[in-house]
Amino acid sequence: MKLSNKFFKEHPLKDYSAAQIAHFQMFFEHSEEIQAKIRQFIKEQISPERQVLLELEAEQIASADSAEEIINIMRKMQEMQNRNLLCDKVLSNQDKYLPAITKRFYRIKMDKFIETAAVIIYHSDIKYLQDLYQNYNAIQFPYAQAMICLLIAMREFENNDEFLMNEFDKFKKYYPEDTYSEFPLLALYITNGKF
Repeated sequence: MKLSNKFFKEHPLKDYSAAQIAHFQMFFEHSEEIQAKIRQFIKEQISPERQVLLELEAEQIASADSAEEIINIMRKMQEMQNRNLLCDKVLSNQDKYLPAITKRFYRIKMDKFIETAAVIIYHSDIKYLQDLYQNYNAIQFPYAQAMICLLIAMREFENNDEFLMNEFDKFKKYYPEDTYSEFPLLALYITNGKF
């Protein structure tokens, strides 16, 4: 089901949204070139005290050896500049860490955990996203569900426009004060070649 141009004219994307930030992060969070530039910028701009915290957290990520330690770091992470280190760690041993991360994804409400998990899932074996999509209704919080909508478009799941339209309508109806609907809307733009 391809959507008409009329739909997109009637539903423009916001100029700036959490969905677009998430989309950007999934593409560029894992880019070594961009991360090197960010590290250089941070080194020049942040205070010595914050640099110490950044390095301490990076050491915690490097020494973490269990899925529970990784989940703990994802929940408590203060320096988002270290997220790429965490992603690399998880992606280097997906079968060890990702089952526990996706299990937690079903019931966690914490935005930074959901955002970090989404970046990891975007770059991981497709089976982890397929499992979340097949059990979509078991995901308890709307922000996590909205993130799955974006991920299935970015990972090019086919024939999902009807699902995305239903989620777009649901989020607009039940969460009118939030921007959750921007995630399936951006997903529709992606799947219809409009973004």
